[in-house]
Amino acid sequence: MENLYINRHIENRFLRHLKQFPVTALCGPRQSGKTTMLKHLLKTTHEFISLDDLDKRQEAINDPKMFMSRLSGPCVIDEIQYAPNLLSYIKMSVDEDRKPGRFVLTGSQQFVLMKGLSESLAGRVGIVNLFPLHAVELNTFSAMSTAQKFEKAALCGYYPEIFLAKDADASLWHDNYIRTYLERDIRDIYNIGRTGDFRDFMKMMASRAGQLFNITALSGASRTPATTVKRWVSVLEATGIVFILRPFHHNFGRRFSKMPKVFFYDTGLLCGLLGIKKKEQLEDSPFYGQVFENFCVSETVKILSCGGNEQAAHFFRTKKGLEADLLLDIKGETIIAEFKARMSSGGRDIDTLRKVREELKIKGARIIGINMSDEPVTETGDCVSAGAEGLFKMVHRMSEGE
Repeated sequence: MENLYINRHIENRFLRHLKQFPVTALCGPRQSGKTTMLKHLLKTTHEFISLDDLDKRQEAINDPKMFMSRLSGPCVIDEIQYAPNLLSYIKMSVDEDRKPGRFVLTGSQQFVLMKGLSESLAGRVGIVNLFPLHAVELNTFSAMSTAQKFEKAALCGYYPEIFLAKDADASLWHDNYIRTYLERDIRDIYNIGRTGDFRDFMKMMASRAGQLFNITALSGASRTPATTVKRWVSVLEATGIVFILRPFHHNFGRRFSKMPKVFFYDTGLLCGLLGIKKKEQLEDSPFYGQVFENFCVSETVKILSCGGNEQAAHFFRTKKGLEADLLLDIKGETIIAEFKARMSSGGRDIDTLRKVREELKIKGARIIGINMSDEPVTETGDCVSAGAEGLFKMVHRMSEGE
């Protein structure tokens, strides 16, 4: 099991960047599989240097010229955010030799890393994001139904290490992941105050996954200043724990909600924060519907990111409450979807989506009621019900241009 490798759909996009840019940055949350993928793809062509190694890190910080002088060829520098001063020296090296594929940088601090890259390596770097495994990638590993994938996503999660582990305690893994995340990624780089308060805030965010993100309400519930709430959410976003789903609207008129929603990239981590550890707890949880919606939206966004289309995802809501859970605009094709944690979609769900389509006035938009069945998305008809797996496969084909 330890030698098993699941091919990542981002590989082709990453390799295209490698052939074009002298520097390629692979960003994503800790344990999403960045180093594993790079060693699979580049083990014979690139030297690997990890700044998790404290000796290497200190040399990179204290004597970057010496550090750079010891690089004999193409290399991967892992966790570059620990030595951001290296970026200016990489720039000087690249300006002397702009051969593609010379440097591959990885980091789990997306905003910090990207800010440094944009300032130091503008025009010289291509950026690719890698998130935990997504539902379509898992088809190469095991044939699972939609319900089985949802249960695995909720009770285990799709971080490669825990997903592939045999007889591992997923709740223990998630507890340690959060502890390591707080101690290494948060305390060392961001000034967030007490880590206990931040962990409690993460749990509060988990209870609001898929709901409208109201800073004022969160501030009151957590007894935390609104400015701190906003910054803490930015930290969670920067480190690849959550993502912001923006509302779709043609303009900024008063009819539409302007508040976004927050989702967790990994549904297992979400359930870990909610204290859901067993199937019975999941099925009896008041968060069951929210967890299923998080699963559907997060898997869709991760699939879209492999084709560079993550900005194609939105939700729709008017101030009168007319709502669609997901609205996708992929290469000129529009999909309006609603998620229900049951085995079939009702006619009322489809009727609501029809009203959304009428409100948006988008000709040719497809309406899909998404459920937990294994029904594929049919090619006939613009108003259908289907299982989540059918949606994932369709989004993958559309995003990748297949």
